[in-house]
Amino acid sequence: MSADYIQYETTRRIRSHVSNLKHTTSGGVGSVLVGEDCRATFMWTACTNSPWFRRFAVRCHWRMGDIWRLDRPVNLGELKLVFELLEEDWIAYGTDLEGQLQTCLTAIIFISGFFAALQGEEIVREDLGAIRKHWEEAVEYPCDPHVPLMLSGRFKRETGEKLFCQPLAVKSKSGLDIQSWFFRTIWVMERTGAMSGPLFRVIGAKKKGFKRASMGTIQPLFHRIL
Repeated sequence: MSADYIQYETTRRIRSHVSNLKHTTSGGVGSVLVGEDCRATFMWTACTNSPWFRRFAVRCHWRMGDIWRLDRPVNLGELKLVFELLEEDWIAYGTDLEGQLQTCLTAIIFISGFFAALQGEEIVREDLGAIRKHWEEAVEYPCDPHVPLMLSGRFKRETGEKLFCQPLAVKSKSGLDIQSWFFRTIWVMERTGAMSGPLFRVIGAKKKGFKRASMGTIQPLFHRIL
């Protein structure tokens, strides 16, 4: 190899090449077990089939970050770092409303999933108009001020269109200012002309009006910050 670093796929293919080469040689196959149905089981003696190499391959995956753990939850430490990065983005975008809006919506995705325990298709049902309507009353509530996370639409085990309120603490025990991110989102969307309708939106068919976004549409925001 002339390069100082190679990708894992290169390593894997070299391993396959060595393994296939060994299997085609006279000493590449050990014992052969043949059953009554004439099916055979071969005992390969290639070094790439050894327990040592299998452990090496797994650790190689780990060292290169090639680890697949589907549906792994985001832990609190990672969440704090995410919001540190988002705060830096918010400051960096300055007067760029589009950049600030993308930053705020990313923050709302994490807040909704982590603190409100909403699933993907529930997050996109957040309603901007309903949040604005109940905002002042909720954040100034005498006993328990809270952030009104409002959901509208059709839900499982419910008939027709429904409107639900998921109250959130204005500030989490970990120090995350939930109210601030929602206020920023409302503020930016006002300046882009959005006063009601779905919080997560995309341009409708034939570029007429807006419609509710799908989880697939907003996933790039989530993946970008991770």
